Amino acid sequence: DCRRSRRGGGRPRWARHAGRPGGCVADREGAKGTGGAQLRAVGRRHIAERGMADLSLRAIAREVKMTSSAVYRYFPSRDDLIASLVVESYESLVGVTENADRLHAGSGRDAAARWLAIAREIRTWAYDHPHEYGLICGWPNNAYLASPRTAAAKVRLWRVIAGVMDSALTTGVL
Repeated sequence: DCRRSRRGGGRPRWARHAGRPGGCVADREGAKGTGGAQLRAVGRRHIAERGMADLSLRAIAREVKMTSSAVYRYFPSRDDLIASLVVESYESLVGVTENADRLHAGSGRDAAARWLAIAREIRTWAYDHPHEYGLICGWPNNAYLASPRTAAAKVRLWRVIAGVMDSALTTGVL
């Protein structure tokens, strides 16, 4: 909640500072959604076109017509932007694997068929999203992969795989 005291009437203090560093956290988070998504989209495209080594927050800021200091409100550093892109990539991949597993488990397929379906979907996703695959599997970016935000996304992927392995063990397929 963004309630703060009024000093001498007028607008509440939280309304004067909303959306700026030190302002209302809820307002900042709401603003981060739209601007952050736009910055991530441009960052993802820059990685696809130029590679991760040439990813620049200033270049992204210029393209979205934002001051470079404004970009730092969304992402305090280049590493934070990359970590955010890694999390999005994992979430996309996890969505594909969860869906493949759900479809095959729901149709009564055994663990081997589920495993094969998941592997095929991961491969198809990797071909369809080569730069996102590079973010999570190909490029040396251990600093981004080790962050707590990316760890949670990786855990979701491994839960799907562990669920299939557990099913294989309990049904005697493995």
